[in-house]
Amino acid sequence: MKKVLLICSSRLLFSKIALQYKQSSVAAVTALVASPIPNQDILALGVAEIIRMPGAGGFRYRDLFSYYRMARAMSFDEVVCLYNNETGDGYLNIDLFAWCTPAAEKKAYTYSLREQKLTGAYVGRKLLRNVMGSFWFVVNTVLMGGVLVFIAGGMIGVEIFRGWGKLAAVFLPGKVYKTEGE
Repeated sequence: MKKVLLICSSRLLFSKIALQYKQSSVAAVTALVASPIPNQDILALGVAEIIRMPGAGGFRYRDLFSYYRMARAMSFDEVVCLYNNETGDGYLNIDLFAWCTPAAEKKAYTYSLREQKLTGAYVGRKLLRNVMGSFWFVVNTVLMGGVLVFIAGGMIGVEIFRGWGKLAAVFLPGKVYKTEGE
């Protein structure tokens, strides 16, 4: 009998997908709190086991290493992620969890039941897109800060240069320096 792990995020999609795996031993992963699917609904669909994720708010990046250890300890033939949208954007943490499991087949279903294989390249592109967005935000912030410092430094430099004649007259009384407008 095939062992399947369903990672839940959509109530409607879960009920549709769970029916496809009636001949398999199905386990469902849900968040510890705020699960989108109540336990009785999950068990009514023939799910053999409910696995609760550690942590208070579901799949979080800071708990990724504990998820990794948990996923490596599991033995499933197939892992299925359920996306609650058409693109799968916003589900990188679930994809990483699925990718950590030693299952032979890893895939995801979008809201319209379009199947997406979770290959290393697919998860890597999502990870890169997610990380690069934050990376470019930091780079742009640093560069804009540098530009502001450069402009402010230039303005201060101009004021010092213009006022240098007056300062020199104070510190060097024997010499006369003319400034603009005199």
